[in-house]
Amino acid sequence: MEGTVKKRVLRRWVVVFVLAVLTVYPVAAGGPGTGEMSKRPGGGIEYLRVRYNLTQLMGEAVVNGVFEWRAESGYSPELPSSAMVWLTVTNRMGSGYIRVSPTVPDSGEGFGINSPGSPPWNRLIAQEFRGTQGSRWVDAETARAFWREGFQVTDIDLVW
Repeated sequence: MEGTVKKRVLRRWVVVFVLAVLTVYPVAAGGPGTGEMSKRPGGGIEYLRVRYNLTQLMGEAVVNGVFEWRAESGYSPELPSSAMVWLTVTNRMGSGYIRVSPTVPDSGEGFGINSPGSPPWNRLIAQEFRGTQGSRWVDAETARAFWREGFQVTDIDLVW
């Protein structure tokens, strides 16, 4: 009987300890995870498809993604190596843009390749972008809160 009571008390203390740790060190939502989005952007691009994986590792955001595309008839089947994708991300806090910079495939040649990267929190979410340059980046604290909140990728843009 005494052993059973000790086990119950120990279990309760373990639960209290775990809850205390989670309160002090909250577990982050880890972003929206993986996904794929397609669109027909025009302007020489007939078709664009992006696969993305937004996760978190050891408290840091990890961004990875690749794209494939097809040129419209009469346009060049090659893009400059500076081409990249901006993901539009949205949640109840607002919206912003996350940059994905994989290798650039030729038109109709499938997906490029990419290695996951971990941008600094203060260069993770831009409030706007012009071509390949983001501007008005949200501060690190706001980016962390946005990431913890969870968000959806609502649009994609191919720029160079």
